Amino acid sequence: MGGRIPAFKDLPLKPEYPPHAAWGVWGEKDELGTVNNITSETIIAASQEIKLGLSIPLNWAMDQPK
Repeated sequence: MGGRIPAFKDLPLKPEYPPHAAWGVWGEKDELGTVNNITSETIIAASQEIKLGLSIPLNWAMDQPK
């Protein structure tokens, strides 16, 4: 995992991609996008930020909370 994000001029732009999309940077079948940049070191550093042990759901529908 991990890697550099290419400059815009170096993106693999294709007619079937939306305008200005960076699709294809990590391969045609990739579904993770920039999540590919998360390294073990990033995860360890993030774990050091935990203070209270609370978990917060991040999968709410777009119309939530009401």
